[in-house]
Amino acid sequence: MNIFMIESPLQLINAIEAKHHFSIKKEEAVLLILQAENENTMKQIANMVSKEEWADVQVIGSGTGKVTWVTRLFSSRNVVKRYQQVNYIFIGDYRSDIMRDFVVSVNHKKVYLLDDGNVTIRMFEMISNGRLPQDSGAKFIIKSAFKKVLTPKAPKNNEITNIAFFTTFDLKSDHIEIVKNNYEYFSSISKNQEKKPVFFFLGAPLSEKNVMASEERYIEYLRQVKRYLQDTEMVYIPHRSESPEKLDKIKNELNIKVTTIQTCIEFELSKNPYLPEGLGSFYSSALGTCHQIFKDLIEIKAFYLQPQDLAEKNQPEIEKIYRYYGEFMDVVKDY
Repeated sequence: MNIFMIESPLQLINAIEAKHHFSIKKEEAVLLILQAENENTMKQIANMVSKEEWADVQVIGSGTGKVTWVTRLFSSRNVVKRYQQVNYIFIGDYRSDIMRDFVVSVNHKKVYLLDDGNVTIRMFEMISNGRLPQDSGAKFIIKSAFKKVLTPKAPKNNEITNIAFFTTFDLKSDHIEIVKNNYEYFSSISKNQEKKPVFFFLGAPLSEKNVMASEERYIEYLRQVKRYLQDTEMVYIPHRSESPEKLDKIKNELNIKVTTIQTCIEFELSKNPYLPEGLGSFYSSALGTCHQIFKDLIEIKAFYLQPQDLAEKNQPEIEKIYRYYGEFMDVVKDY
């Protein structure tokens, strides 16, 4: 049996791609979905899951908000008892203590880390340098105390030292196995689609998560993007974590059409009867995955955010993303 453990729509995309890449049959593939804090995340995942793809699909945990961590903790220990011996394990986020606990508790031949957006680059650099990502601070202390009381048999050390990467990024290593994800499966089902003269812009919860200091500055950047596109129709595709108040401003103040999708953009476009002529965002990881899937079928642009408008702690990583994107797409600075 092979286990795929995910907690976001993008991780599910990469789990499906990995299943096809490694030629894993339905009866040998189990999908484990960690209950997400965000209700919209679970709705998108539910709309993307086809039970015809998997021998079994299980949701680990229940509820919404911070309580999900506790319910996932209990449920995951029960799952460990069920799968004591497996072949491959694919996990979507190395930072997840639930996923690491599962990996070190189950006998397996190999574990692969799936892409979870641009954070893959940071995880690879840390693991390459022997600095395995660790939780710390007050939150970690509280969670550790809960784990000792609630699940005393949970592993005390959940570091994974033999992890391999299944990734779309051009990573290089002499001691870490890297399998390239070229999105061959999703590319194969994304052909012969009509083109529509519209530009999709992928939103991001930058002000909501304090990556950008103010919502007003985010709105102003969107105003500049609309001006740059001139007469091309712009459709704003919101991220599931963006606030309804901000979306109302985009719709009413900027007169930009806001369209909410029920899955992630990669999945949505691959199933759509038509493709937009253009796709853009500030630095969404979906720009990279869509480039891999749709190649030259869609013109893709990343719109540059000035460092002074970003939180200082986020500036180096975002600059690194822009440098990476600049190797294969247009990074628009003058708009």
